[in-house]
Amino acid sequence: MIRLFLSLLVALWLLSPLAPARTFLDLSRADWGAALPPPPAADSPAGLADLSTVLQVQADRTAEQVARARRVEQHTPFLMGTAVMGPWFTAENLPRTAEVMQAVWKETNRVATGLKKKWMRERPSAFDARVHPCVKVPENSSYPSGHSTNATVWAAIFSAAFPERAADFAAQARETMWARVLGGAHFPSDTEAGRLFGEEIARAMLSSAEMPAAIEEMRAEVAAWQARARDGVTP
Repeated sequence: MIRLFLSLLVALWLLSPLAPARTFLDLSRADWGAALPPPPAADSPAGLADLSTVLQVQADRTAEQVARARRVEQHTPFLMGTAVMGPWFTAENLPRTAEVMQAVWKETNRVATGLKKKWMRERPSAFDARVHPCVKVPENSSYPSGHSTNATVWAAIFSAAFPERAADFAAQARETMWARVLGGAHFPSDTEAGRLFGEEIARAMLSSAEMPAAIEEMRAEVAAWQARARDGVTP
């Protein structure tokens, strides 16, 4: 029930019109992800290694690893943000930052969905009945991993805004990638492709005309919140 509630909150946040839409990507481009190779064939050495890794991780999976996988399952930019910056780093406390990251998330998903439809790779549990995920498995294509794509983009945007925490954001992106394998939702090559695709999207966003102002808004809002916290005037 809690996981369903969180999913509904995420959906409402993505759909809510917090402010006029920003544009960080050229969504008319037809070549997003063109540099990515196709997923490995199931009977290739890389494909066999993918399945072997998922099965071995499953055999060794601990309760702590299950918890890690389930935490990342309901990922949002602010799940990553609170892990790095602290529990105060929320959409409620930082509405301008939320508006920026909402636009980032929406545009990333737009281009990622198109690439998933191109490859239509089966999820590990659909490919092999021996795979038993400990998280809910989306019905869309496995390649590239959407969680890994988004996490890579979010880490890059947050790192541009808060460069002193760049290593921590990068670590959270890697945690997302591995947690999707731990959960049985993805093959390792899915998450690596997500990372590469996320880096492509992040480069485009960070070079867009609108992003410098958005980064400054985020910095200013966080600095103002931290100043109020030091003065004891935050909720």
